[in-house]
Amino acid sequence: MRSKLLRYTAIAVVGSSFLSGCQTLQTNKYGYDYSSDVCKAQRDQLLEQQDYFAEDLIKGVVGGAALGALSGALGAAITGGDVGEAAAVGAIAGAVAGAGAAYFNHVLKESGNQSKMLSTILLDMETDAERLDRTQRALDALIACRRGEAQTIRANARAGTIDQATARSQMAELNKKLREDLRVAREINGNIAERRTEFRVAAVQVGAVSGSRPPPRTTAAPASAPPPAATASQPAVQVTPENKPTQTKIGETYTTLEKRSVAVDSKVTELASLEQSTAGDGGFSTSWLLRAPADAVAVMPVPATACGPCSGS
Repeated sequence: MRSKLLRYTAIAVVGSSFLSGCQTLQTNKYGYDYSSDVCKAQRDQLLEQQDYFAEDLIKGVVGGAALGALSGALGAAITGGDVGEAAAVGAIAGAVAGAGAAYFNHVLKESGNQSKMLSTILLDMETDAERLDRTQRALDALIACRRGEAQTIRANARAGTIDQATARSQMAELNKKLREDLRVAREINGNIAERRTEFRVAAVQVGAVSGSRPPPRTTAAPASAPPPAATASQPAVQVTPENKPTQTKIGETYTTLEKRSVAVDSKVTELASLEQSTAGDGGFSTSWLLRAPADAVAVMPVPATACGPCSGS
């Protein structure tokens, strides 16, 4: 019995470690040396935010499944039940709670009291709001630097400092860097969206923002019956007057999270537009290589001609 317990426990823990190891292998870096990149400092600022948002608010479904399997196995050992079956049931129970509500459930379980739970949610939200501000500033700086690179290449080509082949090569290299920048930015944006979903669930559950819950499942509803309508969500936590200020602050901070998330998304779109402007014909065709700057185009006056006796037709 004891050997079976240890075996199932080892499977749960090793499985969790393996999945965690896979995530570690997918490092939050560009994957190549860019120490000579003129925008290295700006890239590093963005990567710092990538590392932050890549971290789950909690261990997530993988951790929940491993802990569920472990607790299920231990429970079966204590009660004398089948260890393997109990571990499987525990793993399923741990994983089911992971979509959207995992963060709230974790804080609810770990806090011990309502005041601590609300304070934890508020602090986590405020931390993310500050990180979103950093992310927007990092994207601003990187976009400005990359745009400066493109302008320099075009200016050098027009001035004859570099030939057309060199200009095309440099623009192609810039586009390659921009594609990597965009990949990182989009990954950050995706992780931001996931975290915001977790925060929204938490904010709704503590009554800080309004929300809706899905209709209840029915097992015996006729096939022709229309689905029940969604109903307004009732907060899972009844906030006391003492905790009302924290609840209100959670709602305000979540609104800030939404606004800053939209701002970051807008910057990712701007970065995508810049990447497109350096690709294909728009990046290294002769249309921009040969075009003279607007202020260098001389406007030639049209000479006045005397019109003697003109006869109309």
